Amino acid sequence: MMIASAAKSVEGRIHVLDVKEPYRGRDLGGLLFSEAIQAMRIKRLQQVLTKSCCDENNDKTNNSSLRTQVRCHLDAEEDVRRHNKLINFYERLGCHVKPNVKIRYLNNNDGETYRRIPMECDIAPQNDDLPDSSDEIDSLCNDSISFLPVQLRTVTGERISVQYGSGNSVTGARNNNNTENSDEAQLLRRVEWVAVQTPRGLTFRTTLGMHLCAEPSGKVVADRRKADAWECFSIEPGLDSDDSDADAILEEEDDIRRKKLWKLKSHHGTYLYADPVSSMFALSKEPKFWQANDGNLTATPDTPLRRLHYRKAWILQSYSYVQAMRDKFLGFENLPNMNIREALDLLQSVPCHPFRKGPSLRSFLFHTAEVFRKMGYPDWVQLIALVHELGRVFSLDKEKMMEMRYDWTISSRTRIVGCLPPERCIFSEFRRLSPDTKNDQYNSLLGIYRRHCGLENVFLLWTGPEYMYHMLKANDVTIPSDGLLLLRFFSLYDWHTNNAYQELESENDSDIKFFIAEFDEIRRRARRTCVSDFSGDECEGLWDTHYSHIFQKYGLVDQLKW
Repeated sequence: MMIASAAKSVEGRIHVLDVKEPYRGRDLGGLLFSEAIQAMRIKRLQQVLTKSCCDENNDKTNNSSLRTQVRCHLDAEEDVRRHNKLINFYERLGCHVKPNVKIRYLNNNDGETYRRIPMECDIAPQNDDLPDSSDEIDSLCNDSISFLPVQLRTVTGERISVQYGSGNSVTGARNNNNTENSDEAQLLRRVEWVAVQTPRGLTFRTTLGMHLCAEPSGKVVADRRKADAWECFSIEPGLDSDDSDADAILEEEDDIRRKKLWKLKSHHGTYLYADPVSSMFALSKEPKFWQANDGNLTATPDTPLRRLHYRKAWILQSYSYVQAMRDKFLGFENLPNMNIREALDLLQSVPCHPFRKGPSLRSFLFHTAEVFRKMGYPDWVQLIALVHELGRVFSLDKEKMMEMRYDWTISSRTRIVGCLPPERCIFSEFRRLSPDTKNDQYNSLLGIYRRHCGLENVFLLWTGPEYMYHMLKANDVTIPSDGLLLLRFFSLYDWHTNNAYQELESENDSDIKFFIAEFDEIRRRARRTCVSDFSGDECEGLWDTHYSHIFQKYGLVDQLKW
């Protein structure tokens, strides 16, 4: 709550700045203070510029009254046991301790001693802040600007860190012994934001008054109090122009509308996103996406094409579809026989990210296997890491894929068919599109299965890893059974991480669940850190010196039936 008064002489007094209990901890006190100071600054603009515009011979850039220093005075009272905590708070808001003043010590009869430190901040407008006409003055003073407190988060729910620039004062406060050291001042991990809608676009301002800025160099900082072109972002719906079925993604149902994708495009044509490795703001030439819900703006690796893929999976991957695909592919007569090394080389032209640009799938598989190798995992785990997405070789038959208009080989999160999908399953907003919803037999927790029948007895969506599991079994490889289960169930995220399907799992499933979840977590982390291609020589060197021996050990060096 803020109570303030302003006289015609532009003198103003802030009586109370109070944030109610439910809203504390979000730095809204800083926001209220910044808004109060801005209100005084606008009053000053209105008074001085109105007078200036009435005088045709008065050039505002030379008007001495505009350059007159106008300051806001305040007394900071803080508990002596929290030395400089309140001082630092006001300094981050652009205030500074008055020079040559005496600090008073107070006792409020509550057993505590307080320090009262006189402070001030400049509220005189700068020349480059001044409007050009009386109409603009009226607009500035009378138009209300909409803003909304918002939390900007990474895909994992962390707050996005922001760089405050190189050697610049992040607050406009004078340098003194009370300011944070330069290392700490450069990076803020806990930032409270306000989204402000302006005629030029959307701006993001910290509650300390600093705007998020996209620089031409690709750097993102928050070190400017004024919002100009570089601080404005245009909001665009997350649709790809080459996605002929993209409109289907934006159906106007509440659960789907909440998960719409949005792009934040900078003045330079780049897209704002949160780097998944550093958890810092970054810019990309390729579109990056956000989702807005529950007061959060969350960076997401999701794309319109990925949403479309999962939507099609819900429509097509019914129980009967899975049975038909098993009948078609489990005879292993769809591709010529080849060995694993030949299959890996075929994937040199397939991107590791099916829905966006990135290194080749071959590079990702070698990279992932190397991650497990360096972490000391058994050789059969390294083997599974190297082959877990080899089912993508079927995607090379573009003709068949175009006929189907759906690429089942993509290693996407899977689910069990023949029973009720979990509430938290991925893209559950599309679940109503599944033909299985019309069959009561599939709409209970057990569905067609017996309680604790074991996951080896269930039917999963037909995907590349599911195919590879059956293919390796059919070729009589000697990989440990836990390795084959790893291959089949790493993408059953709802089971190993969200604890769904407990009614179906056996004792053995329960024992191996944590290990499979760990494998999937490392695999997904490896995908995020795979940023460049392995050369042919690098792949050949890794194969000849290490992986060929593992595949020899487990009976996978000869020609295999696919």
